[in-house]
Amino acid sequence: MVDLQPLKNIPQVVGIDTKPTLYHGEKAIHIMVLLEDETGRRSVEGTFTTQDKDGFGGVDFDQRKDPVALMVSKVKSVLAGTAEGV
Repeated sequence: MVDLQPLKNIPQVVGIDTKPTLYHGEKAIHIMVLLEDETGRRSVEGTFTTQDKDGFGGVDFDQRKDPVALMVSKVKSVLAGTAEGV
């Protein structure tokens, strides 16, 4: 399971939901973050392939994605007004 604490540390985050899913046939995680600030409520969503996917041809993947860090960046962009939430 992923450590959601970095998202919980953002004061405007009022809810987080995660669910395992498939993305183009690969194991992935869908993360939805609900934000609330002076502009109202909105959500930020992302689907990321996970680090537990199988290696290709018996070779393990060396570099792993950090879905929570990517979502933190996305949430901060929405809060800064440089990206749009839903």
